[in-house]
Amino acid sequence: MHEVEMRVALIGPEGAGKSTIFYLLTGVKPDHYVKEVRPGVMKVQDDRLDRLTQLVKPDKVVHATIEFYDIPEERWHMAQDADVVAITIPYFRDKGPREYYDDVRTAMVVRDLEIIEHALTRLYKEHKHRDEQLVHVLEKLKGWLEACTYVGDKLSEDERRKISGYSLLSIKPSVVLANMREVDEFDKSIWEDTGEVIVPTRAKLEAEIMEMDEGERDEFLPLLKEGLTAGRVVAAIYQVTDTITFYTIAHRRVQAWPIRRGVTAIEAAGLVHSDIARGFIKAEVASYDEFVQVGDWEALKKAGKVKLEGKSYQIEDGDIIEFKFHV
Repeated sequence: MHEVEMRVALIGPEGAGKSTIFYLLTGVKPDHYVKEVRPGVMKVQDDRLDRLTQLVKPDKVVHATIEFYDIPEERWHMAQDADVVAITIPYFRDKGPREYYDDVRTAMVVRDLEIIEHALTRLYKEHKHRDEQLVHVLEKLKGWLEACTYVGDKLSEDERRKISGYSLLSIKPSVVLANMREVDEFDKSIWEDTGEVIVPTRAKLEAEIMEMDEGERDEFLPLLKEGLTAGRVVAAIYQVTDTITFYTIAHRRVQAWPIRRGVTAIEAAGLVHSDIARGFIKAEVASYDEFVQVGDWEALKKAGKVKLEGKSYQIEDGDIIEFKFHV
């Protein structure tokens, strides 16, 4: 995840309310006559970034963004390039939500098994230069999928890298968007065996409220028992991808940078600009909490609250970083 936005594929059975959720996330209104993949970008609302903006009063503020794709049922294969799959499940159709979920998961598994079996058939024929590690990973994954075992985090990062070229859907990080009516009650117990992160939403009701005048809207917002959808979807996506955020304050510009947990200072520097990574000297690091207490970078340095870190320092959530470099 570098300068390109995180990509999230919205999939689900027809009539699940997926396009309405897409509208709540991106502001792109539903068009039920369009059967193509529709992209839309969400600006991630960030309370910490808002607070930093109040304190620093920069000329420019840059939010993190997430790119969503509204994918029709017959084009689920287009989700192969996404970082995360968001499965929309209706509570108001002719089948129960778990049945819909199981149908979606089965379709993903069937597709992936076809790809894996084709790959293994080809690899078994390569006697001299066969990649035995790749064969082992694919065989292990094939066994899990045939047994309908939730893969989750069973694969190591090295194993995931090994099979990344196959764009398998069932091993991608995923969240479930449980789309309910106003009268529906959310029962989390039916999801406990799935290993999924569930985001309950009442998309149709929320979309109707968002279309109201501001004064009228405030009156009806309490009907959304779980709260607004967008922030909870972002939190779920960040959870399943182990994403954290660091901030930079430089050149009258405040910016939020989402990264995977475990990223080092030199890698974060490269995310900001390749020149910074190439000429990296050190990173001056302060925590968000300590910065907002003082409100000024130079005062924070005088108070001894700014740490000097090298290339291998692992970025922590909420770090505010000033990179020192020379090119």
